[in-house]
Amino acid sequence: MSAVLIDGGYFEKLRLKFDRPDLDLVKLSDELCQPWERFRTYYFDALPWTGDPPTPVEAERKARKQRYLEGIRLLRRFDVKLGRVQKKEMPCKRGEPHTEYVQKLVDVLLSVEMVRLAWSRQVKSIVLLAGDSDFVPAIATAKDAGVLVRLVHAHSTGLYVHNEMLMASDERMDIDRDLIEKCLRKRPSA
Repeated sequence: MSAVLIDGGYFEKLRLKFDRPDLDLVKLSDELCQPWERFRTYYFDALPWTGDPPTPVEAERKARKQRYLEGIRLLRRFDVKLGRVQKKEMPCKRGEPHTEYVQKLVDVLLSVEMVRLAWSRQVKSIVLLAGDSDFVPAIATAKDAGVLVRLVHAHSTGLYVHNEMLMASDERMDIDRDLIEKCLRKRPSA
């Protein structure tokens, strides 16, 4: 059995890179697990920041993301875990402040789930779709528990993956256009 852990921010960049909004997450998850059976896919993300009260644009953006995540929750053997987005006013070098929106808890939630799955012996392998080096300690801990860790990334397309992630993982899989095409939703025939 294998679990798939997806960093939602990285996945969205991947979909944009390949320009494939019709990418089927179930097919992709099942394909990434080969030759093992997929136990479950965990999707980690955060809802967009909204003010109090939210503007109409913020409210619509949040509602759209909630519908998207609810759709993922309804997929076969999927679970969604949410962090949050924090608004930060940052000083600018020229003295003018600018606003940044920073995800909080998403990487921690993913790391905790990876370690929990590994040490509970629920899976023999973990497939990680991410690029951030924050996951290196969780990868090492999962490997210490005897779990094989496969890092899935799109480095060849220019999508960033940290070298420490590549070195820490047991296996590396660079997603290419052929794999993406194999995992598209079928269009209904007329």
